[in-house]
Amino acid sequence: MRKNYLVLVVFFIVFCYKSFGQSVPASKDSLQTKKVGYFFSVQTGAMFGDQVTFSSSTIHGLRLGKKLRVGAGVGFDSFEDAQTLPLFGSTSWDLFGKKNVVFVQVNYGWVPWAWSLALKDVYGFKKIDGGETFSAMIGYRIVYGDIRLAVLAGYRHQDITVYNEYPINYYSFSSYIAPGGYPYNSQRIDERINRFAVSLSMGWR
Repeated sequence: MRKNYLVLVVFFIVFCYKSFGQSVPASKDSLQTKKVGYFFSVQTGAMFGDQVTFSSSTIHGLRLGKKLRVGAGVGFDSFEDAQTLPLFGSTSWDLFGKKNVVFVQVNYGWVPWAWSLALKDVYGFKKIDGGETFSAMIGYRIVYGDIRLAVLAGYRHQDITVYNEYPINYYSFSSYIAPGGYPYNSQRIDERINRFAVSLSMGWR
């Protein structure tokens, strides 16, 4: 699923570039409408739940026309019991405003790397895996030359899975232990983390 998702993101960006970037418009107006350009942004902020935690990401992509932006990004999110490095696709659309604009941004992706500083020394903890990640935010972007500054607020969601293993201890009159040692009880905990998030963004174009 992870590989299929990343292939889909790359295919979509290439398709948009081929569709918009290489067409030759017939007039100056259509040139402005179909203009394609590169952009990037760096976002950092906080997520509010049982605790206030940290989040950051960078997004690189294409501006398609005047309102649509499509890209891909990588981030770092710190939750109470988990830290994750998500890979995601990002789409944003300018709602209204001429120079400074109000926009919406939707990110969706997967977490290939996850770990836990809080649980690593807890008895029975084995590992933590990441899952789907999603965010939907509304923002206000300020234009200063080629620099773009923005503030965003909205919803963040993250799936993680915690795996624990506990040895089965039992009293035996025999000192014999089967090959492989004592058996284990395995425990899997699926967590769906939902947060309110605010971010500051700085980027180019």
